[in-house]
Amino acid sequence: MTDAINVTWAHRVNGKDQLEASLSDAATKMIEADIKMFNSSERGYLPVMSHDPPVSNYELTLQEWLDSITSCTYSTCPKGVKLDYKSTEAVEHGMPLVLAVADKLNFPVWVNADVLQGPNSNPLMRPVDAKLFFDYVDSIYPHVTLSPGWKTAHNPIGDTNYYTIEMMEEMNSFTQSLRQPITFPARASLTHQSIEQFQWLLAQSNRYTLTVWHSTSEDVTTDQLLKIYNGFAKDKVYFDIPDAMMAELKQAITDQS
Repeated sequence: MTDAINVTWAHRVNGKDQLEASLSDAATKMIEADIKMFNSSERGYLPVMSHDPPVSNYELTLQEWLDSITSCTYSTCPKGVKLDYKSTEAVEHGMPLVLAVADKLNFPVWVNADVLQGPNSNPLMRPVDAKLFFDYVDSIYPHVTLSPGWKTAHNPIGDTNYYTIEMMEEMNSFTQSLRQPITFPARASLTHQSIEQFQWLLAQSNRYTLTVWHSTSEDVTTDQLLKIYNGFAKDKVYFDIPDAMMAELKQAITDQS
């Protein structure tokens, strides 16, 4: 049994220097990057690597990013990748580019999108169309790990900072008939209060795992992360969190042994 906590991440690797550093870093096992659409007057409507606005500040197109990943010659390569699509249009334009380099994908590929409304979301937080996401990925390039999540926010003064069982049931209604491995991205500040709900979800299929991620604007304690870790089999929960938080969590795991 593999302890999923040992999978290490580089997050928001959208720029040239970030990508170069992550590819050459022996400690990094998975590289996560964000895909948005940009309407270029010279190159038309194309998927680019960007998380924060404005999109026009992008350094790499998705095509250029994939070319760098698949042509890496460092001894530290290959790396696994997680492609985080930020819109339905990005999925439609981006997945054919992934298919085009399919013969070079000798490493894990995760495809992520927020496809449902989650805790504290609002109508302005428009998710990727869930049916299109699953159908399109399955028809274009199905040899991936799917990472379907929820549009979420954290409310520091609210009592709605948890995922509901209805959210789990809605997600499972889309994923239960799929063939691919599936890892559900879960916001750390909401997940430690949603252990039973995610336990129910992961019990629905042996293809399901959890990937806990952290927004640096929120306070999450080591005890809360430890509660999440202890709530699942060790091969079922990944942690995509900052290095300092990961070190404290691993120490806490050692201390409780």
